[in-house]
Amino acid sequence: MDEELSSAVPAVTAAGSWATFWRDLRWSFRSWASGSSFVLLTAVVAILLRLLLGEASGLYWIGYLALLGFPGTQRIFYLREYKAERFSLIEVLTLTKRFTLRFFRLGLVLIIPTGVATIIAIVVVHGWQSTAHNSALPLRVRIAELVVVFLIDALLTFVTPALVFSTGSAVEALKIGFRTLRSTWPSSAWYVFTPGLTMSALVLVLPTQAVNVTVGVVISVAGAMLAFGFRGAVVPYYLRRIGPVGDDGAA
Repeated sequence: MDEELSSAVPAVTAAGSWATFWRDLRWSFRSWASGSSFVLLTAVVAILLRLLLGEASGLYWIGYLALLGFPGTQRIFYLREYKAERFSLIEVLTLTKRFTLRFFRLGLVLIIPTGVATIIAIVVVHGWQSTAHNSALPLRVRIAELVVVFLIDALLTFVTPALVFSTGSAVEALKIGFRTLRSTWPSSAWYVFTPGLTMSALVLVLPTQAVNVTVGVVISVAGAMLAFGFRGAVVPYYLRRIGPVGDDGAA
């Protein structure tokens, strides 16, 4: 598989890499015009999650878990656009349910390394004793958490597309994603270092109680929509390397 990917991806200059990324990013945002109803739904989801986050953490996590498979549905939206196939809002619930379990498994696989990385980052910038006894963590700790999210986001650039388009196994998706990252680097750098999940997590830098509800919603929606657009740019890049897939990917 490594050899196949390596032979399929020619050496690309930095300028060429940027040109390819910019073309894919423009395609991603332009595709919103033909799927405006789903784009609006993505914004509504971001608003609801932000409001739930402000009201009660328990309700937020219930909503988050219920929408765990929604990022998979987002990528199917882009897949249909890439194939010039129709995407209907009627499919959203069914597709999201299909992807929920596999994204949950991916989360389970990542929870230990992610938790360890976050704890190390917090201890480094804040100290163990003060971290253990201070519920109101300072801004530098929240920034450290955001850095961890950014690094994880970068490593998962091709893992989540693999989980949607190539396999239902979280472990296999990690293997495919890391293999793709290694074989396409550095031509894939623009896709790796543009914020996807990181934009959605940006609101975590600010304490919930310190953010006006309206401002919080605006930040959340802006971050979610930018993340949605950046995710879309990765889709054609990944699909060009794996060949034809069905209308529902690996759902």
